[in-house]
Amino acid sequence: MEDLSELKKQKVVSSFIICQLAGAGTDFPKTMSSYRCNFARLVDKSINEYASSRDYVLAEVNEHHRSAEDMMKNGQYIYAHFISNELENCFSTVRRLFNYFEKIKSDKTQFNIDRTFRKKIVKFEDGIKTIRDLIHHIEKDISEGKIKKGEVIAPMINDDATEVKIGNTTLKITDLSKVLRYFHQFGLDFMQYKFVPNKGYEKIK
Repeated sequence: MEDLSELKKQKVVSSFIICQLAGAGTDFPKTMSSYRCNFARLVDKSINEYASSRDYVLAEVNEHHRSAEDMMKNGQYIYAHFISNELENCFSTVRRLFNYFEKIKSDKTQFNIDRTFRKKIVKFEDGIKTIRDLIHHIEKDISEGKIKKGEVIAPMINDDATEVKIGNTTLKITDLSKVLRYFHQFGLDFMQYKFVPNKGYEKIK
């Protein structure tokens, strides 16, 4: 899993607060203001969840390096369920970010988002949505017999931490990390805009 610690340090919420103090919130459309506030919070939340799952993956790797004597004396730690929990949260949060991104993009106040950048993000949406929907509907899939015996019923990382799997569906972890980078980039940029009546959106000088 890619290390995103530099994104974790550069919090979008911090940028949001600083830009609000610099006047970004003045005359900002009410609906878009709500979108912006929640988008900032969810970007940081998703990165924290990803980072937490990565920490547990590293802990699981280190567990295999412990001596047999140490394990007999202190017991063995199993991190798989912690990894699943954080990934589950992360996919749900990222799905919400896609929803907000679409609302921001299509709002009647016409905030301009570069078309090429939009394509970079949107191309990952189906894969993320599929994993998230499998997570949220897994109980129904189990009861309807769609999940075969032995298939993964919670998001799990493969042995070399390059893919996440649930059911018979897999997604490259790099797809998730790229989406997080793109949303973080967009979030920092979005925070720096103000709204000028009769003119539209302008960056704070």
